[in-house]
Amino acid sequence: RAPFVLRDYQQRAVETVLHGGGNWVVAAPTNSGKTIIFIELSRHLLLHNPKAKIVVLAPAVSLVRQHCNAFTATGSFRAAIGE
Repeated sequence: RAPFVLRDYQQRAVETVLHGGGNWVVAAPTNSGKTIIFIELSRHLLLHNPKAKIVVLAPAVSLVRQHCNAFTATGSFRAAIGE
């Protein structure tokens, strides 16, 4: 169970990625919850493969810090930033 409540469109996006196969890009406006979708997909991956590693690439360290803080806030992840 997710440590937060997904909005309907976020849950649909997660299910589509998990069950649709292939590679996906989630494109949505700023503040629409893309990070939450990514965290839920990451949580699912780590539950099924605890030794998996997740790498976040972004054009600015501040964006990676935002992801790291969001991961940590869920209580589901241990996140670190390598610079």
